[in-house]
Amino acid sequence: YRKSFMTKHYPRHRAIAEIIRNVDLFKNEAHIYNHLLKHLGNIAPRCYFANQDEIVMENMKAAGYVVQPRKELLDFQHSTAVVQ
Repeated sequence: YRKSFMTKHYPRHRAIAEIIRNVDLFKNEAHIYNHLLKHLGNIAPRCYFANQDEIVMENMKAAGYVVQPRKELLDFQHSTAVVQ
């Protein structure tokens, strides 16, 4: 049995890390994982640990998910589906 994890943490670049801290990005994301998503069913990767500095979650790559390249945006039809 093997389990793969993904961690998110502040970037090493100080200026970018400071911007992320100033807008409470990790704090807000941790709140969503810790309090909201667990009530909505299986719609996101399983989160094992989340606080204002770090997030540890299930790596979805093993389940066949891929990260969309940042320069390849969703078309209107897919963007609408996400919002709905």
